[in-house]
Amino acid sequence: MGSYRYDHYAGSVYDYEYNIKFSKETVNKAARLYLKKLNNNNATLEHKTEVEGVSVVESWTVDNPKIDKTALYDLNAVEGAWAVIMSIDNDKVWEEIKNGTYLGISVEGYFSDKLEMSLQIAKEQELIDKIKSIITNAEINK
Repeated sequence: MGSYRYDHYAGSVYDYEYNIKFSKETVNKAARLYLKKLNNNNATLEHKTEVEGVSVVESWTVDNPKIDKTALYDLNAVEGAWAVIMSIDNDKVWEEIKNGTYLGISVEGYFSDKLEMSLQIAKEQELIDKIKSIITNAEINK
């Protein structure tokens, strides 16, 4: 499974695009954990603004795309995909979906992979190196 996101770390200049892929096993674990943690009523608009009245009411992972429920809706799901059905009981959000303001809704989750972690470590090391340089220059200029 893949996810294409564009993120901005608050207070930083590190805007970047990334595409991450999860194994079928990881997707299945995430889907189960999402429900175990009772997150089915947690939703945001554009991954920014919390919204009431949006709930996951069905959740499953696709075992066989040809006979899965997703095939009824022509979703072209792949084996291992996580499918959900959401109930939109918020009239304002429902109108915005119908008029095209929102083209889709997704479940919320924070997933970190090795690449993202190594980018964060590199950013932190860069900051440490700058601080060391400032201290060294201050000591030399005494």
